[in-house]
Parts: sequence; C-alpha cells; structure tokens
Amino acid sequence: MGEKRAPGLFYGGATLKTLTADYDVVIFKHCFPSSDIVFDVQPDVDSDVKSVENYKLQYEALKKEMHKYPDTKFLLWTPPALVEAVTTPEAARAATEFSMWVLEDWDQPDDNIFLWDFRTLETEGGIYLAPENAAGERDSHPSYSFAKRIYPLFARRIVEVIEHESRNVK
Repeated sequence: MGEKRAPGLFYGGATLKTLTADYDVVIFKHCFPSSDIVFDVQPDVDSDVKSVENYKLQYEALKKEMHKYPDTKFLLWTPPALVEAVTTPEAARAATEFSMWVLEDWDQPDDNIFLWDFRTLETEGGIYLAPENAAGERDSHPSYSFAKRIYPLFARRIVEVIEHESRNVK
C-alpha cells in the first residue's frame, strides 16, 4: 500500500502549490549544515549530494517552479556560513561560491524572487561565520548579539519585498 498524503502535500510537507494558495510571501531559509558542501560532483538535479553543481541545478528548477506563481513573492536567504572549527576551507569556499552565484547569476531582476544576503552579513565578507557572530567556537548558530543586530534588517527586507520597493537592498 502506498503512503497516504493529504491533498497538495508532498510526503506530509507543504508544496509551492499549497503555500502559494495561502500566502502572498513565502520565505525560504537554509540551516547552516547546507553549507557543508563540495565541488566537482557529477551534477544530478535529483541527487541528495550537497555540491555546488547539484545546488545550482536544484535552484534553477526551483526558480522555474516559483515563476509559475507570479502573484506570490518569494524571499530566499543565502545559505548561512559555518564557523571555521567545524568545516574545511574547501567546503567554506564552495558554499561562498554558491552564494555568490545565487546573488550574481541566478537572481533575475523584475521577477517574483527576492534575496536576503544573510551569509555576507554573518561572514563580514569572509568565508567563515565570523567568531563574534557565532554562538560559540564550534557552534555555527548566530549569537544572540548578532541576531539582535540584524533582525531589524531582515524585518525591513520583508517589508521591502511586500511593498516591492527595491530588489537590490540587502
């Protein structure tokens, strides 16, 4: 017997179809383990291997799907960084490269997809989560002081997306 699912749900989770029926703005946020990625994997859009190449294919497919809902605005966070103690330089460079690709190449002007460049804020332009922005030396969660400092910026970004004032404000 097959798994029973509620109508419009994929394995018990919301889909773009169900979310866009109920919400005018949908926000996508990665957890920090998404930045534990590699380079040079044979790209496969259906793969669960976390690689720059697979992420790019998956983001292109996601963009195509989001464009099917032009009346909904989507706000995507760039993937958060890891503290230096829990990652490798290669993984940090791969995650940074992917985030830059999202910002510089994947994003298109005048569509219904908007970005929040969380990664640059927390890395301060580096490849690792800045120590002063981390919850701990081996904890890649944002510190309370960092979160307190940036949450007003994120709230403002949400308002900008709702009002569609500016696509370039980060």
